[in-house]
Amino acid sequence: VDARARRPVHAPDEEWNHVQAASAATLLDRSGVIVNIGAHGQREGLAAHWEMWMFEQGGMTPLESIRTATLNPARYLGMDAEIGSLEPGKLADLIVIDGDPLEDLRVSERVTYTMVNGRLYDAATMNQIGNHPGERGRFWWEMSRAWEGRQ
Repeated sequence: VDARARRPVHAPDEEWNHVQAASAATLLDRSGVIVNIGAHGQREGLAAHWEMWMFEQGGMTPLESIRTATLNPARYLGMDAEIGSLEPGKLADLIVIDGDPLEDLRVSERVTYTMVNGRLYDAATMNQIGNHPGERGRFWWEMSRAWEGRQ
């Protein structure tokens, strides 16, 4: 009973189901089906990175994987003329990454700057830098009244 009741610490590669799912997604993507990440913001935004990494584990190139989070969703929504890639005339919220994700996709989580609506922010502090420098306001959880009366 003990051997069947415990979950093994190490699993064979063929038992990681996300790799099989990502392999199928890679085949679909290369057949012309629009494949998108499905992260919903869990884990402080890391889920989007994890899903891109999983697509790479399933055989996508780093660029194909990045497209599942950028251009493909824009195409799916019919907005690829406005968003999804960096081109003149398009809206461009973007991130600056410390490293080359085409060489190592895992560096996608090393965000150093974020640009939203033409404003540049330091990712570590979320202070605005560039043309409109300024310190960010406090988040609600940083304000003492937000935690009054809570255990």
